[in-house]
Amino acid sequence: MGFCHVLSLPPKGPQSGHCFVLANSRSLGDSAFPSNCRKFCERGQVEVTDQQNKLRQTLSRYAVGLAGLVTIVGGAVLAGRDGTLTLDELLSAIGLNLIASVIFAVTFFLLSTRVQEQILLDVVREHNSELRGELVRTMGGHYDRFLPVAVYPPSDEFNPRFNEAISNSLASTNLYAFRGVSAKYVAARLRRSPHTPQQVKIAMLDPRATKAVWRAASDRQRREAPNPVDEELFHRIEDEVLMSIVALFDCRHICPIDIALSAATGTTRIEIFDDFVYGSWYRHPEAEEFNFPETFCFRAGSFFYEYQRLELFRRLEIAEEKISFDSGTPEGELLSTLGSVARREVSTEDVAGWREKYAIYMGSFAEHLRRI
Repeated sequence: MGFCHVLSLPPKGPQSGHCFVLANSRSLGDSAFPSNCRKFCERGQVEVTDQQNKLRQTLSRYAVGLAGLVTIVGGAVLAGRDGTLTLDELLSAIGLNLIASVIFAVTFFLLSTRVQEQILLDVVREHNSELRGELVRTMGGHYDRFLPVAVYPPSDEFNPRFNEAISNSLASTNLYAFRGVSAKYVAARLRRSPHTPQQVKIAMLDPRATKAVWRAASDRQRREAPNPVDEELFHRIEDEVLMSIVALFDCRHICPIDIALSAATGTTRIEIFDDFVYGSWYRHPEAEEFNFPETFCFRAGSFFYEYQRLELFRRLEIAEEKISFDSGTPEGELLSTLGSVARREVSTEDVAGWREKYAIYMGSFAEHLRRI
């Protein structure tokens, strides 16, 4: 909490109207001054500025008047010393001098105007250059904080530029975090990466959250066809999540994997690395016409990066259903985990079927990654 003391001095010469502010606060800046104190001081500063301008104008008028008076008196004294001058000669000389003064003034005006315009133009250009530089520095400070460094347009096929950027980030990261409906592409990326991340964090849809699965199915149906959502699409999403869990389990020898299942919809897909975060927006109007939505890339340290990273770790922290795989996790634990998630008994044949289905499903994507 800051406080403000305002001392108003009585009128005393040039100090009339001055306002002195003594402020004390725990932190310096605008927050240290209450709004009423700040307004009072700003009003006092405006009054002082107006008084200074009036004083300056008055002094300028006095200076011009004094200079003119001295010139006239001096000229009259010098002209009066010549006793031979008649009044007509004196008036004629004054007239000729007036004409000469006008000619000189016009000539001086024509010559000096161009010089003054050029000087003024140089000053304006210099000032604009300074303002432009300040604007660029200000915008540059906000650019990394709030604006994406890359945008990948929606497409029907795999985007080589986007997947190359993901592969480059994965090749040098210690963290690989994903949030979306299912992490079906994560396992394929981990298998093709020459680098092993130390942490893989996954937050995806819980198939037991019936309303959330129906919502995800509705979002996907919106992109595929305008028909009502059927149970086939509902079960396809359930099967996709279970297939992703099996694929991630098979990557347990590459790196430890933590999975959180929650009742979240699939309006976005987020992939976080040490250097960048990639966010895909499925509800964008143009996303309905393409298989893959528009994706934005933000640098580490930006608002979007910090927000998404914190949001994902919070979901992992508070999720009621958590799954962890590492090199020591046996196959039997996978069966029990899948049985709990699928709410039915899962056999080794079911797991083998999901592995085969994943290999077929990711075949074209794996080939695409090999060509990058």
